[in-house]
Amino acid sequence: MDSKSPAQVITFDKKLYIVHCDLVIGEGKDITIFNTETKEKEVVSLEHNVSQIQINKDYLFATDGKNIYKYRVNGDELLLEKNANAQTVKSNSHYYIGGIFIK
Repeated sequence: MDSKSPAQVITFDKKLYIVHCDLVIGEGKDITIFNTETKEKEVVSLEHNVSQIQINKDYLFATDGKNIYKYRVNGDELLLEKNANAQTVKSNSHYYIGGIFIK
């Protein structure tokens, strides 16, 4: 792999999606998409950090700990459709997204 710090691997449509993020400092913008049949890979660099992803149907959901992003999966392309700030501040306590899952 060309990118450092593989932090998460998920499978979707005969491909491996590998998130590259240094979880200690929360930095990393690359996702490697590896086709298990052809052995070809594509590295997609996002405009934001990404610590975790999930895929449901043709949509990839990503988080950087503060925001949630929704991408449409189009082959080896990820097309941003929506994003939302999900960080909350309540009193002196700060909450953040520690993980995402899809039911």
